[in-house]
Amino acid sequence: MGRAMAKRWYVIETVDRRDEDATLRLCAAGFEAWRPVDVVRSPRRPVGRRAAATRGEPRIERKISRFGRFVFLRVDLNACVRSAVLSVASVRRFLCFAGTDDPASVPDDLIAYYREHVPVRWPSLVVYQVGQVVEFTGGPFEGRAARVKRVDERGILSVELDVLGRATPIVVEVAHVRPSELLKAKPPPGRAFEEVA
Repeated sequence: MGRAMAKRWYVIETVDRRDEDATLRLCAAGFEAWRPVDVVRSPRRPVGRRAAATRGEPRIERKISRFGRFVFLRVDLNACVRSAVLSVASVRRFLCFAGTDDPASVPDDLIAYYREHVPVRWPSLVVYQVGQVVEFTGGPFEGRAARVKRVDERGILSVELDVLGRATPIVVEVAHVRPSELLKAKPPPGRAFEEVA
């Protein structure tokens, strides 16, 4: 007799921007798939001759995938199930342990944490502007300042950080930075910014 296997969570990589389609197809095929989404409320965009949205105007709610093209799948994994999952349209592959073809399972506690702790997205936080100086609040660059180069709708900033005298591009979530009290003047050559003494 074969051994009894318990269902475990795995991560599936989907085709870029097809995570919703892959989740629906996996569910339709009888699998338990979960695609964490955050609801982001933003003002309606101006249409036609209107130059700007007015105060009190209705807001648009959009669903943004929290993990991009990655979807969680709970299955009793074996060769047949793996083959069936990989044959679903919009599914690329299982996320595997480094250097192997063995799909990496995700602990149930981590899934529970993701379900209970929905991150706050940028529309409810400070809205950052291109050119603004921000300071890292944690990680290897904690306390360092960088200049914002791009802001995307998911709350991701592209910033330039001075590393060894060179402006180095870094991508960071807004939850990991805060507005800085640094000079906004054009920095001297070779420096991305300059601190106020």
